[in-house]
Amino acid sequence: MEKNEISEANNNLNFLLIHENLLDKEIIKMARGLQIECLFVENRLDEVNEKIARLLEIDDDNHHAHFYKSQLLFFSKNYDDALKSINKCLEKSEKIMPHPDFYMLKAMILKEQDNEEYIYYEEKSKELLKARDFIMEAMDDLKVDEDMFKN
Repeated sequence: MEKNEISEANNNLNFLLIHENLLDKEIIKMARGLQIECLFVENRLDEVNEKIARLLEIDDDNHHAHFYKSQLLFFSKNYDDALKSINKCLEKSEKIMPHPDFYMLKAMILKEQDNEEYIYYEEKSKELLKARDFIMEAMDDLKVDEDMFKN
């Protein structure tokens, strides 16, 4: 991502969050997670850590915050704590919104720990990616059908 794209993304996210009283709780969590992702891309890891800590103080059930905390710990080679954090993320998100990246990060952590369970989580991530692609393709087909009937 280019620096101006990150800046634009942050401006859009900040605008969204100014109006968070109009947004669904899950959208707010996603937007705050995307803010953290922008900081990751810019390698502003101290700010990432601070933002994650603040989010978890506000809402310990924020699976996005646990995901990014796990990423930060993983990149610091703190695999045991990264595993605890990604497990918390998965525990909170599985019922709401299982995400392929969550499972892939767990697979990466387990692989670093020489734990054969990583294979299960890699496969789970791939299954979710296939499901997402299928849904996106179906949505594209619906859009084509809709456009055809409009004309």
